[in-house]
Amino acid sequence: MKKKFHIIILIAAFIFCAQASHAAEKGLTFIADGKYFSIYGPKDLDIRELLSKLNYKYFLQVDSFLDKEENDPGSLLSKTMDALYLEASDVLGIHVYSFHGNFLIYQDKASLNAFFQDYLNQDLKESSYYFHEKNTIYVSYPDLTLGMIGHEIAHAVISNYFVVLPPPKVQEILAGYVDYSLRKQAR
Repeated sequence: MKKKFHIIILIAAFIFCAQASHAAEKGLTFIADGKYFSIYGPKDLDIRELLSKLNYKYFLQVDSFLDKEENDPGSLLSKTMDALYLEASDVLGIHVYSFHGNFLIYQDKASLNAFFQDYLNQDLKESSYYFHEKNTIYVSYPDLTLGMIGHEIAHAVISNYFVVLPPPKVQEILAGYVDYSLRKQAR
């Protein structure tokens, strides 16, 4: 029994280290870990500005950082991303509570596309992308919007719910609906 426990601990440590080193290879650092996402970004990322872009006050229903007992921006970011995930799931009417993926924030569109060029040997020229095989959302920080994140989270929910994925056009329609709904609700 002890041996099984030690093996489980070693496997968990290996997985965590592999994720951390994988993000570090891309020049990203660990920012926060929530129920649904491990979040990585550039070392100089302004988390408070990112929270404003994500309209954290709406999703967490707080008036300001000072009104919250917890002033840690990383913790607020992980809670905001969890709330966004649940909201996107509600809009779709699809819930995958066991989901946990990565959310990688790149300095700009050029660095995001450089990653895709190196990794896939393709020039995607996108501001955001959900890569199902890695269960990871990739975004360019300057282009990041609430709707964009909702769109990519919708792809993650869809990809992890259906055994046979819907056609790409159907996925885009559903993800577009989440994008629209989040922007409309958060006004």
